[in-house]
Amino acid sequence: MYKNIIVDISGKVPLYDHALCSALESESPESIVLATPFQQDCYSPKYKVCKLLRLKRKNGGKMLKAIEGLINYCYLTMKVLLNKYEVIHFQWLPFLEYIGFERYILSIIKIVSPRVRLILTQHNIYPHNSTEEQKTKYRRRMRKVNKVIDKFVVHTESSKIALIKAFGISKDKIEVI
Repeated sequence: MYKNIIVDISGKVPLYDHALCSALESESPESIVLATPFQQDCYSPKYKVCKLLRLKRKNGGKMLKAIEGLINYCYLTMKVLLNKYEVIHFQWLPFLEYIGFERYILSIIKIVSPRVRLILTQHNIYPHNSTEEQKTKYRRRMRKVNKVIDKFVVHTESSKIALIKAFGISKDKIEVI
């Protein structure tokens, strides 16, 4: 059976999660798994749900958020190993803005499940409010992640052009949806 897992590691984009699940539902609703930290409005009986960890934190708690993300990536890697998903669609890579270790996690996922296709929705070209120095670092990290991702999804043709220009992503690897 064809299996899609839609991953939102930090649970930041539930509206996109649902839109993507709804779009895929017409193809094969029984094959969709939504992986996100528990949010009341994120769960629908239509989709199988892989509940990721959500640590309670006050006033930001960046360290707890990082720990939560690491645990969720480990859990996701185990789920991929056990379930042999064919497509893993990441709604975003939360740590890419700060450090580039996600490329290692994605590479491990490819090793444990070599036939899996990794898809990343690139909602914005750069993280919000990025300085030029931050953009330069992000560009370096994204160029490395680009090598592991099989397909990128953007929302506009201008975003596609910007991805090609900023990160050297092949136009064949980008879909406008």
